[in-house]
Amino acid sequence: MKRLLAREGFSRCYQLAACSATARSRARTTLSSTLLELYAAPERGFIMADLEQLVSECAAEAPARKGHGRVAGTISLQPPFERLFLP
Repeated sequence: MKRLLAREGFSRCYQLAACSATARSRARTTLSSTLLELYAAPERGFIMADLEQLVSECAAEAPARKGHGRVAGTISLQPPFERLFLP
């Protein structure tokens, strides 16, 4: 996918893929998740806006787990997302 960015007409690309892994435990639990890969040419500078649009078009909200300052319920996936800037 990164090679696509070097080609004309591909300033950004993304892929959503199902992933699974078997946990090494007595139960041999299979864990499933969805992987999002998003690449954008560095000169665009709009990667956060692209991510917000992509996620909000995939789902309007997501289930929230209790903890980390949140209560159980749902989290809105509509832009603008909360942005945290680290020093």
